[in-house]
Amino acid sequence: MFAVGAQDKLVGDTAFCDYPEAAKKIAHVGGPMTPSGEVIVAMRPDIVIMADQTITSSEVDQLSRKFHAPIYVTAAASYAGTEKNIAALGALVGRPAQTKATLDAMAHARRLVQKAVAGKPKPKAFLVIWDKPLMTASGASFMGDLVRLAGGTNVAEKTPTPYPLYSPESLVRDNPDILLTGADGTVTMHKTPAGLARLQLRAIRAGRCFGVPADWTNRPGPRLRWGLLEVAKALHPEAFGK
Repeated sequence: MFAVGAQDKLVGDTAFCDYPEAAKKIAHVGGPMTPSGEVIVAMRPDIVIMADQTITSSEVDQLSRKFHAPIYVTAAASYAGTEKNIAALGALVGRPAQTKATLDAMAHARRLVQKAVAGKPKPKAFLVIWDKPLMTASGASFMGDLVRLAGGTNVAEKTPTPYPLYSPESLVRDNPDILLTGADGTVTMHKTPAGLARLQLRAIRAGRCFGVPADWTNRPGPRLRWGLLEVAKALHPEAFGK
């Protein structure tokens, strides 16, 4: 909402909404998975926006009645899907100029990365969401799409579940060239997750475990463009120089 210039229309957000800094000052309705119906009703919103990961299709009508407001559900399984969400929200709140600027920035980042990695070998990468138990992001997720766009091969690409559990045995079999984990700040060499340290992986032996900013890669919003750039730098550092 901030990215499409509609922050003045926000009467509430969740406790996880921490960017930009001004988002922290807006009244919270609870967590994304556990919003307070009483708080939302008291705010008297014209519409409630929820991500598809926090609500099922069968719950929409029920929660709409509970909140006394229609519910708009966003869904993003890819970088392009995130762009579509932004475009739809921008149209919903009537802020075309700022919406276009945000979408132009996302498109620019995508073109920049695709040009930089074009024709280069595609290293095998594994995204570590959790290490105990081991969880990753497949090609059916927007996080997995970042690896694809950044010129890598996601070893869990064909797994149908967006965020599947992955056995250590399968990871050893797939033997990725690079491990990508969450981190604060920009891309850095990152400590191997404790749950994977004992595994004989090519990425660990070569010291190619990279931390990429978690908030830029696990939230399907405008900052995904920064996440795409950082993933590309981890996969193809030679394409971006210092």
